[in-house]
Amino acid sequence: MKHHILFLLLSSFLFLNAVPAPKPALRPGKDLALFFAVSNYEHWDDLKNPVAEATAIAKDLHDLYGFDTLVVRNPTKAQIQAKIEEYRKKTYTDDAQLLIFFTGHGEYLENTREGFFIPKDAKRNDALQDSYLSYLRLQRWIETLPCKHILLAIDACFSGTFDADIALKGEPGKRPEQNDWREQYISQTLQYRSRLFMASGAKVRTPDKSAFAEQFLNALRSFGGDDRLVSSTELWGYVQRANPKPCVAKFGDHEAGGDFLLVMKNDSKTSIEKAPETSTDLSDWSIAKSENNIESFETYLKKHPGGDFAEAALGKISTLRASQIVDNMVLIKGGTFTMGCTAEQGKDCDKDEKPYHSVTLSDFYIGKYEVTQAEWHRVLGSNQQSLQNKGCDQCPVEGVSWENIQSFLKRLNEMLQVGQNPYRLPTEAEWEYAARGGNLTKGYKFAGGNNANEVAWHLENYKNENTFGTLKTTHPVGQKKANELDIFDMGGNVWEWCNDWMGAYSSATEVNPAGPKLGSNRVVRGGSWRSVPSGARVTDRHSVPPTIPSDDIGFRLARSK
Repeated sequence: MKHHILFLLLSSFLFLNAVPAPKPALRPGKDLALFFAVSNYEHWDDLKNPVAEATAIAKDLHDLYGFDTLVVRNPTKAQIQAKIEEYRKKTYTDDAQLLIFFTGHGEYLENTREGFFIPKDAKRNDALQDSYLSYLRLQRWIETLPCKHILLAIDACFSGTFDADIALKGEPGKRPEQNDWREQYISQTLQYRSRLFMASGAKVRTPDKSAFAEQFLNALRSFGGDDRLVSSTELWGYVQRANPKPCVAKFGDHEAGGDFLLVMKNDSKTSIEKAPETSTDLSDWSIAKSENNIESFETYLKKHPGGDFAEAALGKISTLRASQIVDNMVLIKGGTFTMGCTAEQGKDCDKDEKPYHSVTLSDFYIGKYEVTQAEWHRVLGSNQQSLQNKGCDQCPVEGVSWENIQSFLKRLNEMLQVGQNPYRLPTEAEWEYAARGGNLTKGYKFAGGNNANEVAWHLENYKNENTFGTLKTTHPVGQKKANELDIFDMGGNVWEWCNDWMGAYSSATEVNPAGPKLGSNRVVRGGSWRSVPSGARVTDRHSVPPTIPSDDIGFRLARSK
């Protein structure tokens, strides 16, 4: 899915060689640029680049071309509509130009043959598409704006479906050979109404690394020759070399001869060569790396939104945010314990909890809390897996299968530094040892006590606690009493997936057991909000096919030391 902005590489003008101070804008107040950039989504996967890159592009359009710019960050559909209507009420001169620029997710529905831009609040798999922004509707909105010259850029998947006819013909008009004629040429060119559209691809998903952007950079570096003007036709001459092939089209009541011009503020000749990274950029990056926290990398991005290290800074932020989960990991000192049904479990023991047997474990880490909806969203950018209490960030994520969790773990582990032990699900033995209190065990029936109501959300709580009445659902983590190791909710709230295949116990002594090598069901432990109290016991076992999600099954993380 293509996430980079159509005019990304305008920021490369930061590499201009030293030139005389630019003259004031040739067209003060006449050229405007409006950006809609979505990086953070409520229901779709988050993106890394749109907001930061749009900010950089807006700065260059203002500084180098004299555009008045506005970046609308992470807008909802209603906010996009409202802002476009605000621009409808503006007063424009006859030769004014307006660049409108969308970047983020895109979608295409084959059954209706319609493409969409995805706002921040768009639903995933919206059957009626009410939360999407139709390209066809967008075309009408923008076509009827009172500005005479409009260039629309959409950098999103399937953005070419804005217009079925994706061809722009014509050559640039004859250019003046003397700079004295430049203003006259601009005036003559902009006498015809223009409605032009460019996209990073047609009815295709476009890659993150943009060949289109590379060719667009070549066009910008040409500046249209000595006249210091870049027309839409010249842009197209370069970017059509990219693969997948970009799209360019006319729409609405475009007039023959109409064009859109980028007019440089500085009349001096300028050669474009990439200079060494600036000392300020490098210095600020060095400071951010030395401090190595989210705030320092965000500070770097605010100062250098299009800097040489912007992508690396975004990666660092993503890694550090994911690693915040580590702050809620508890070190469990290894030891030997008796696993399975023992005397404290009394008559509640089931057959699959026997025979009890000796197990020795090495040191390991386990989550202090069950993984929450917020943590799931932070890593995968999706919160669609919650069937209970949707939007309750601190409630445990549920509705996730064992296999879903493998995708979560893969993404989370990609964020780790080299040499760090990966996250994983706990083994069944690790889970029971931690629930019992490890080497601090007091022999409780439940994780943290002998009274289920004190330590676990379960079915009986709803009969006994007026606070929640008849409500039957999950609850925010950490509200019940912790066990001896300061671990919460190892009984009740949600069952927790373990890594093991379900299998029968043997009486043999085991060291770091990982369960059977094969099986049909994976182990879940701890009981849930809909379980009877006995299901929350530290030895109770249950199993579920790994492909099956449920609204009362979640998980917590583990790591080897």
